[in-house]
Amino acid sequence: GLLELAAAVCGARRGSSCCRGSSSHGLAGRMAGRLRALRPVLALALALPTAGASSAFATTRSRMAQYHDSRRLGDAVGKYPTAAHPAIAPLAPGSFADASPRFRTEMHVTPLGSGMAVLQWASDQFGVGPPGSQLAVGKLRFTLNSADSIMVALEAALGMPGTELNNVDVMPCFRGQDGGRLLVEAMRVELSARGVGFVMLRRLDRAGKTGLGSWYESMGIHEIHDVLPAEVIEAAIEDRDIYMIGLVDYIFPVALRMNL
Repeated sequence: GLLELAAAVCGARRGSSCCRGSSSHGLAGRMAGRLRALRPVLALALALPTAGASSAFATTRSRMAQYHDSRRLGDAVGKYPTAAHPAIAPLAPGSFADASPRFRTEMHVTPLGSGMAVLQWASDQFGVGPPGSQLAVGKLRFTLNSADSIMVALEAALGMPGTELNNVDVMPCFRGQDGGRLLVEAMRVELSARGVGFVMLRRLDRAGKTGLGSWYESMGIHEIHDVLPAEVIEAAIEDRDIYMIGLVDYIFPVALRMNL
């Protein structure tokens, strides 16, 4: 195989380079050692086509490309301000008891399908910072054309394109002020304009329908086992993680949208 060929090449190089001294022998030995260390990787690469795993390899490559694309988008948008930021440091529990924070959202979508809704707070609300200044205090990430195997299976079963909701996060001092709901609504508007039919997310917590689960339920995103036929679930989902799904046109009741 490849190792035998490498050994033959290294042997030929040793024979033809004997006049160069012992350094050539060391080089050949290092080359053979590196090839030997790569044996598992080479074996896997050679086995992929014959094992019929080329589609799995392509899926993994697509997922990695989407992951790096999302990371680049996050770096471009920027990080949250720290707790020591002049506009953040004065905030304390109850700071928004008399006046809700002035939020707006902005949307970013890359050509590869990485999406991010950003929650911007008017940091001049309490007289800190120049007029019109904004700080990013929350983010929602989603992936169009997701290569996730569960997403692909759901799209096939439901006959419509879907989007993977990756995470929703708001700075602790701004939670409880409907910032997360504004982010979800911004995503809904974007997906509706793109003709996306449903949103799927994988929950990492195990709290059932309490806490985070009830928050998603209140926006029309439900546990898959509650809304999809058993045959669809069996065809699409093999693990025991908690998955939730929501039809884009039914995220948020109309009355709630009017209050946003």
